[in-house]
Amino acid sequence: MSIPRSEEPYLTTLITESVAPHRVILLKGARQVGKTTLMERVLATFNDTLSFNLEEDKILRSQIDQTTSFCEFEELLRLHRFDRSKEQLLFIDEVQESRKIGSYVRFMKEKWPHTRSILSGSSMFTLFEKEVRLPVGRVTPVSLLPYQFEEFLRAGGEDLLIEKLLHLDLEHPLSALIHERMLSCVDSFIAVGGLPEVVADFYRKRDYRRTRRSILLVQEEDFYRKEPSIKPNLFQSALRGVANHLGSTSKYSHVDDSTPHAKAILNLMNHWELIFDVEQKGMNSSSSFFPKRYLYDIGMAQDIRIMPFPPLSLLQTSDPALRTQLGGIFENLVYLTLRSHELGSIPISAWKKSSKDDIEVDFILHDTQPIPIECKASLKVSQRSFVNLRHYLNASGLPLGILVSAAPLSVHREEGKTFINLPIYACSVRGVRRILRGV
Repeated sequence: MSIPRSEEPYLTTLITESVAPHRVILLKGARQVGKTTLMERVLATFNDTLSFNLEEDKILRSQIDQTTSFCEFEELLRLHRFDRSKEQLLFIDEVQESRKIGSYVRFMKEKWPHTRSILSGSSMFTLFEKEVRLPVGRVTPVSLLPYQFEEFLRAGGEDLLIEKLLHLDLEHPLSALIHERMLSCVDSFIAVGGLPEVVADFYRKRDYRRTRRSILLVQEEDFYRKEPSIKPNLFQSALRGVANHLGSTSKYSHVDDSTPHAKAILNLMNHWELIFDVEQKGMNSSSSFFPKRYLYDIGMAQDIRIMPFPPLSLLQTSDPALRTQLGGIFENLVYLTLRSHELGSIPISAWKKSSKDDIEVDFILHDTQPIPIECKASLKVSQRSFVNLRHYLNASGLPLGILVSAAPLSVHREEGKTFINLPIYACSVRGVRRILRGV
């Protein structure tokens, strides 16, 4: 199942606009998020392309690793129809399998003025380790995440719901029937997640959970192949430590009794884009607190949690303790939705008033101006729902805050401040911008 990805136009534009001065695009992302499929769709729109996969083509990988200079590397590619004098698009997938190619990246920009180069892989940071530095100013790193909610709907052929989403604004609210249908689909998305192969099996009515567990095992094997110094069982311990504390401050003790071991694994898994850190800041630029951490796929987060209960549901889960757990999953979902925009190009942080109280805002989206976004996995909202946003707006002087919940779209105004309650299914950077235009 290959569907158009929401960020496909952005990547295409990034490639076409990277000619003068062009940079090498580094397409990052965990295994099985759809990087190769995305690039196949993009490559199909260009006339002259070359594509290599260093995991599949072991001979080419070995030949690259035997080269001793960039000139030899170029000569090798010329044997495969590469021509530096022509407008070509060069895509090399699974580049982390090569020990040498990282040292050649800087010269791709300098020596190939007509070539658009895209490198992709699941552990791209390994290209620039030890004596090979990241060629700052010569590369543009971007990150692909699993399907987000709109893509999940597209994979399921939910054209009517997608149409409703694209036109949702303050003048076109959804009916109660469509609102509940949207929440039901969000529940399915939370259970399934966005890994393309898992989503395909869900809609084919196959055992998608088995598929997801298989992907996790492949990821673990790949991780230990690349990181043999990490002690056994720490991979899943790190994922579980984050999954069990979504929405709250993440501590090293959640992962391992040894702080150095916990630091090492979390740092690596951040590089592998399996875990994401969000720094909490105060109003003073020098003040910072422990980060929050989120998993790269919402379905994987459900699977990995240690909980002797059925999957969490916006519509069905009623126990207060489980609603707290649901709040963490909900917050993780909002983060992934925001981060996916333009392949991770918009910074996201969090705000905490001080270390002495619990007043915080989950996310600050650093768009043209900071947009505070609070998350509440509730079916109804009241004035109390905006209390943390109110604190932030009073402290920052900004006029507008967004609450993401499971309640229908609404606007609340008080004392010169505007609070938008945005339903979870409409939570995207594009959705936020669309709603803001109508305020």
